[in-house]
Amino acid sequence: MAATNSKALSVKPWQLYVALLDETVPKLESDWSNAVEHRAALEALNYIRISSITDASVSDNLAANIVKVETDDNGLIYASTEPDATLTGNFFEIEPDVLDKILPTSKISVAWTLVSGATQDVLADAVAYWDFVKIGNQNWDGSALTVNSVTGSVDWALTLTTDYTVEANSDGVYWIKLVSGGTITTLTQVFTINYDYTPNAATMNYLIKEGIEIPRLVVKIKAMYTPTKYKIDYLADCGFEGELIKSYSDINRVGSLTPTPFNFQLNRSGSHLFYDDYNV
Repeated sequence: MAATNSKALSVKPWQLYVALLDETVPKLESDWSNAVEHRAALEALNYIRISSITDASVSDNLAANIVKVETDDNGLIYASTEPDATLTGNFFEIEPDVLDKILPTSKISVAWTLVSGATQDVLADAVAYWDFVKIGNQNWDGSALTVNSVTGSVDWALTLTTDYTVEANSDGVYWIKLVSGGTITTLTQVFTINYDYTPNAATMNYLIKEGIEIPRLVVKIKAMYTPTKYKIDYLADCGFEGELIKSYSDINRVGSLTPTPFNFQLNRSGSHLFYDDYNV
């Protein structure tokens, strides 16, 4: 028998993203009057993808924190619930950048040696004015990169501020932006960035057994139905609660990799927003 509404079936694979909650995200009002603004602020955060996930599941528990007042003469006179939401599943890839978001650990970077005159080509028509162009390599400590020059294959040497700017986003990642109105005559040319950077020789993450604060997070899971239509679940103001499992086993003997289960639990006054533009 065919489904009554096949669009309501969760049959597509999901991708999972996580970001730190910040003050740019307004609290979702109880009457949903600011839902559009709330969702736009959530979407503007700097997300990192948690890769290679299985069995992602969002649970809204409407039986959480139920309060009932029953009287002898009138029976039930009041009932309420404070709903809870949880996102669970497993992930296999333990990326350092993901750990920095979800776990209350600290990371130490160790500097390597200076790389001078690294180059990066931005292909013709691959960028518009004012677009962020991420510089491929960053300094080990997140400090400002030294951009020696930006050269166009047509316009040759470009001028800082007049033709391009060097900026960092909120995560400390450095980019350039091409500026309109300067001496750039066309975007149909190859732009070559020449810069210096000092990479990491290594990173160290550590965890100390003491009271530590759990980061306040936003997680979203996204399913694509077409290149432009999708469904998204947002859990705004939640925390990672669970274990980080690193298994050093021979996969040929064991027969499988050992995943890390994840459990993102909604904090009080947090919100679960489900966005569906499939029918737009």
